[in-house]
Amino acid sequence: MLGSSRVFSILKIIAVLVLFSWSLSYFGITRAHYERVLRQFKGERAHFVADFLENDFDGPFDGKQIALLCANRTWTEGLIFHCDPPAGGIAVVRNAHLNCIRMAIEAGAELIVPEIVRRNAKDITQVTPDSKGKPRGIASDYFYDHQHFNWSMSTFCPQMRLYWSVDELFDTPMGTPLSISIGNLDMPQVEGSIIEKPGTFAIQFKKYLDSQSNPKTRTWPFKVEVAVTLDAWPTTYDAPAFVRNFGRVLRFRDDTRQLAAAAYFNMKKKKLTSPGFVGIHLRTEEDVWGTEFPPYDEQADYYLNYVVQSKYSVVYLASGATSENITAFTERARDLNVTVVTKKGLLDPEDILYLEHLTWDQQALVDYELILRSNLMAGTCESFFAWSLAMRRAASIGSVGGHTVVPPSSTTRWQDTLSAIMGSDQGKNKNMQLAIWP
Repeated sequence: MLGSSRVFSILKIIAVLVLFSWSLSYFGITRAHYERVLRQFKGERAHFVADFLENDFDGPFDGKQIALLCANRTWTEGLIFHCDPPAGGIAVVRNAHLNCIRMAIEAGAELIVPEIVRRNAKDITQVTPDSKGKPRGIASDYFYDHQHFNWSMSTFCPQMRLYWSVDELFDTPMGTPLSISIGNLDMPQVEGSIIEKPGTFAIQFKKYLDSQSNPKTRTWPFKVEVAVTLDAWPTTYDAPAFVRNFGRVLRFRDDTRQLAAAAYFNMKKKKLTSPGFVGIHLRTEEDVWGTEFPPYDEQADYYLNYVVQSKYSVVYLASGATSENITAFTERARDLNVTVVTKKGLLDPEDILYLEHLTWDQQALVDYELILRSNLMAGTCESFFAWSLAMRRAASIGSVGGHTVVPPSSTTRWQDTLSAIMGSDQGKNKNMQLAIWP
């Protein structure tokens, strides 16, 4: 039984709540005003971060077209796709994983959630480990929010059974798995790697499967090991609403998005986002030395020219570059009255400590989220990271499939109203333009 003092305390709380509710109606206090009061009570930064996490750059996720596609495919119980783990930066890995998922849907297969080959933390030039055979992967929550992926697929594609690890099948009798790649399926390709007629994928896959494994004697479940496929599925094949939302099933992990939100909050607090800012991906780190990536001077000239021709004077620099290049770029920009900021320059000390516990590739997730929200962005055509950002930003305004708006004499490989990709060869890396999921 409640004591008299306890009863009195409860009655006081009820009286306060009744009085507050009455004041809402009597004084006409709106829900918006109430939320503003709560925001101040909760803390401005905490609420900003919560808003950032709850509201994607390109609006609410819409899985209706994913559901429609899955509902219109023929599914085979016990047919399991196990895609080889990709190695590389976040955009390379993400696109390979999305191709894996898309092909599994088309084949009507169950899926072992693809893993990731982790880059050497001490030597970023060593993208894959020195080992014989296929490199082993780690769980994909290294980059992604597993809870969101599970919700997205179980809600909109429940026909696809997911296994979080091949270990879930350790006690399941299976025969010898079949290894395949796009090249095995006798499907014509354009631009080097793009499937010309993806509508025939299911037929060609079944034809190859039956040629390698007698359907009359095949034992189930049956595992198909799929080679890494970076840029094969043309994004123009699927419905635009599917293309705009499919890539978002792989949302980046919450801690990196929280760091991006904290940096963005500080940008706004320092009035660096008004009237806007330009996101730049300066890619000169040692893992691309000796490759087709342009040298620092060429990238810097292009990016700074792009910035000064815009109406913005603040650059968020994604630091896939050496510290010397970052310093040099910042000083050159200052001479042009352009302010350059980086994630480490924006984050509070406690956030920097957390950031430094992340690997080099995980830290790039913070850059990705921030550049998504820039008013303009620029990168180089050799970069999956730059193309991935540009294609997602384009999709946010209704353009999918890499529509190009470029003056013939320009050094710009691709451009729209939100993004620019530098490159003098107008046909260079067209496979990325056509096959990177937004």
